[in-house]
Amino acid sequence: MLLPIYIVNEVGLDESLLLYPSAFQPRYNFDGVFCDARLGTPGEEGPEGYAQLFRTGIIEAADNDAFVDGYIKGYKLDEVLVKAVDRYFRLLRELGIESPVFLLLSLVGAGDYRMLQKGGPLHSYSKLRTVDRDDLLVPEVMVESLDQDLHALQQRMRPLLDAVWNAVRLPHSPHYDESGNWRR
Repeated sequence: MLLPIYIVNEVGLDESLLLYPSAFQPRYNFDGVFCDARLGTPGEEGPEGYAQLFRTGIIEAADNDAFVDGYIKGYKLDEVLVKAVDRYFRLLRELGIESPVFLLLSLVGAGDYRMLQKGGPLHSYSKLRTVDRDDLLVPEVMVESLDQDLHALQQRMRPLLDAVWNAVRLPHSPHYDESGNWRR
């Protein structure tokens, strides 16, 4: 199913789809199929995002859930993106889209934000430096096959994720160990 990034990563995704079925209904538009959702209580804004499946097989997804009160939730950003791309790859396989595909990542308007990183005891969070520019337009990564298991996808996405963490002056994403394997 075509869903916005933050919805793909909800722990109770099946329950959310049952409770709010009309909130996530993909619909046709001129470009292909579009799905968006605004969650939150009336008068309060919730996360916003969308996913657009173009007629060409391109998927564009946007999300603002990682940006909160001047911070980027970096401690879950990488995981959320990997899970969303994994779901989008499954959709593309079901639609018969052929490889290769290209992954692109942009964080727009991130210049005044600081990254939050999980660390220390009892889920304390360290605040890293401010992102070093307003727009992070990460160079694309080519993926030769849509038949990637989650581990392979984590490896293919590493250059994208490392570039984001470079913007807060870290040498790489903290979600990979010294050997380049995904940390749980």
